Amino acid sequence: MPPGAEEILATIYGCVDEINRQLPKNGQLQKSPASILIGAGGVLDSLGLITLLVALEDALKKKLGLACFLLDEKILVDPQGPFHTIDGLLQWIIASQNKGG
Repeated sequence: MPPGAEEILATIYGCVDEINRQLPKNGQLQKSPASILIGAGGVLDSLGLITLLVALEDALKKKLGLACFLLDEKILVDPQGPFHTIDGLLQWIIASQNKGG
């Protein structure tokens, strides 16, 4: 049975915890679906987003057996794309799994 949204979101939050260890206390990413990852109002710069996505790809594979390619340049350069918020990232992962990975 494929992992559900709660398991994927917990995995995202685990990676947010990892990223937050590298950020100052007043600049940490909140663990909320509405949290903006990058762009206006976001906490991460482009390197921070890449670091999060690399950690997430690894965690999704190791913890949930999901193979996702999150470092798609077309998606990364769109400031309002699916990786703008944590919820957008979650929904993109779910949709990509429904399409077959």
